[in-house]
Amino acid sequence: MRFARIFALFIVTTFFTVSTSVHAAENLDIGEVGAIMKQIALENNYLARIQIPRTSPNPQNQNEPFVNEINSTGFLYRNNAGELRIVTVNHALGPTPTATTIWVTFGNGFGKAEIVGRDPAADLALLKVPAWLTEGIEPARFNFSDALRVGDVVFAAGFPHELKATTFGVVIALEQIPLPVQFPSWLYVTTQTPLNPGNSGGPLLNRNREVVGINVSIVPLTAAVLNTPNGIAVVGGDGGGMSFSLNARIIGRLLARLERDKLVEHASFDFSIRETREVSPIMYEYYTEKDYPPPEEGVMVYEVFTDTASERAGLRMGDLLKEVRFAERRHVVTTRRALEEFIFFEVSPNTRGEVVVKRNDELVTIPISFMRLPPLRR
Repeated sequence: MRFARIFALFIVTTFFTVSTSVHAAENLDIGEVGAIMKQIALENNYLARIQIPRTSPNPQNQNEPFVNEINSTGFLYRNNAGELRIVTVNHALGPTPTATTIWVTFGNGFGKAEIVGRDPAADLALLKVPAWLTEGIEPARFNFSDALRVGDVVFAAGFPHELKATTFGVVIALEQIPLPVQFPSWLYVTTQTPLNPGNSGGPLLNRNREVVGINVSIVPLTAAVLNTPNGIAVVGGDGGGMSFSLNARIIGRLLARLERDKLVEHASFDFSIRETREVSPIMYEYYTEKDYPPPEEGVMVYEVFTDTASERAGLRMGDLLKEVRFAERRHVVTTRRALEEFIFFEVSPNTRGEVVVKRNDELVTIPISFMRLPPLRR
């Protein structure tokens, strides 16, 4: 069975049901916020403005196309080997494996950058630049912990509209994003921090001026999310709305892989999953043709995508996942997040395996093939 793949995002105050602990908003008055922003402005020499040339057709002269530039932000960090790297978003580098030319500027002038590694699904990239370009610049400080909470004040630094600037806002959700159900929501921190074109790739900072995320995307108050053959696309909208940042906890687990593997890809099921408690009674009864509530709590198959190995193998919506196996590895299913993290970090695309599901009080083993997690297109 197949759900409609377009989700209208009419955001209302009740949209998010946050699964992480919530605390009261940080007790910062506007003067304290201003003082933190001033300190960020004094320290943010680690910000890199990234420019990539882009050509477009010239209707008046086909032999001389228009040349303009794509602008984004990155920031300097020091890896475990003591080398300086620029962290940024993958989508700003274009769709090809290697960008033709990447120009980077700090306060020391312009220099050309090389791609160290790319992760399209996580939307993360590493660059390196000549040593003279970063001479005397103190790199940003990461906080790789999972300490962010709803209500925390955060700051977004970057080059919006080619201007070096900092904005502030509040974390409004964790592990909850209005995207198709097969995309890992725990990758992101959702805030109401104003972001504009050029902010992508810049750091999201906490009150201690530590990097707690990388600014990735904006979803307007009204937009559509569409599954396409090339990835998941956010289209339309009227501006404003929510901002997404890749959580630093995730970044910390990927930086070494970017250095080592150059191209990092992640696996995903060819079906979507949800906790039984996340599924509404109406949807559960309609698609499973069974009475609500489910006989047992756990992680269930929510949608089996058309023309996939899982559909052909007989997987059904409502099957309760008990175990995932591939090669010599096995994962006993406890929670959706633990299962998704296991697949995201431990399984390679196109790996063959099997799932053990509970159906009508019986355990059934079904062969599966892990697909490649598509990138989130913008």
